[in-house]
Amino acid sequence: MRKVATGELLSDNDYDRLVDEIVAPGSSPKSDFGLEHFPKVSADDPSVRLDSITKTEHVNALASHQPLTFAPDGLTIVYGDNGSGKSGYARLLKRITGARHQEEVLSDVFRDTAIQKPTANLTASIGSQVHEIVWPETNRSELQRMHFYDGTCTEAYIATESDFPYRPPALSVMDGLINACVEVRTRIDRRLNKSSGSAVRLPFVDDEISSTDAGIFIRRISGNSSIESLDAMVEQFDGAATTINALESEESILRNADQGKERKLLSRRAEKLDDIAHHLKCAFRLKLPANPAQCCHPFRLKVATPEVRCGGAASCVSGMTVLGSRW
Repeated sequence: MRKVATGELLSDNDYDRLVDEIVAPGSSPKSDFGLEHFPKVSADDPSVRLDSITKTEHVNALASHQPLTFAPDGLTIVYGDNGSGKSGYARLLKRITGARHQEEVLSDVFRDTAIQKPTANLTASIGSQVHEIVWPETNRSELQRMHFYDGTCTEAYIATESDFPYRPPALSVMDGLINACVEVRTRIDRRLNKSSGSAVRLPFVDDEISSTDAGIFIRRISGNSSIESLDAMVEQFDGAATTINALESEESILRNADQGKERKLLSRRAEKLDDIAHHLKCAFRLKLPANPAQCCHPFRLKVATPEVRCGGAASCVSGMTVLGSRW
């Protein structure tokens, strides 16, 4: 807000910090900002005049040893060939003074590095006093009372709707805030598109495992899920008797096995179990002791084959032996 109120342009670093603060709010330092920072004009304000611009460093390709001076009276005309630096000084003046259209002052792309920032020394007369100002480190709000006008400012006045013939200077803050909001939204949308492209979809939870611990955890996972809850779930699976590798191995065996052969094997096992159950039922009908140790002689059951399944208690007894002798 303070930069916008004083007519400064927000840099890429400023926008990145704003987006970071919006996406992941943190403890940002408090800014000293109040109504006194808004531009205001009073009839009693002293006059402001820019006398010279010297020692321009990293401002486009302007030569630092060539100062630009302005006459205290009359009209100063700046002229030169294409590429002589007129537009570079124009961009700098837009940043120093108040202008409807703002442009960022760039460094020399052929000589400067990214860490070198544009600077300039200004000589300005505020009332009867002359001030030496180092731009942009020293910010003087009085400079905003000077105004810059060029062709791009003309387009801004024509393209921007306004029902007021006079526009208070403080309303320019709203233009700056609107532009800042549009730029912040653009950068947030860019981050969202980048994140959506690299996002990994969560696995689909089948109904068969939706009620298990793993299924419930996957269904409830979100951006607010903690690493601790994931670690706890992993520890629970690590401590399980059946490991994932064992289950995967068993699944692989079942997928590669001959289903017909496996069906016959399971059917034979089921028949044998049925025979054992049938013999046990026969033993209970004969009221034989359930515990072999309670018999007068040790005994054991001899499982009959399916072809000689007994039909009653007598045939069951014939299938039992006591010390090698048949009953």
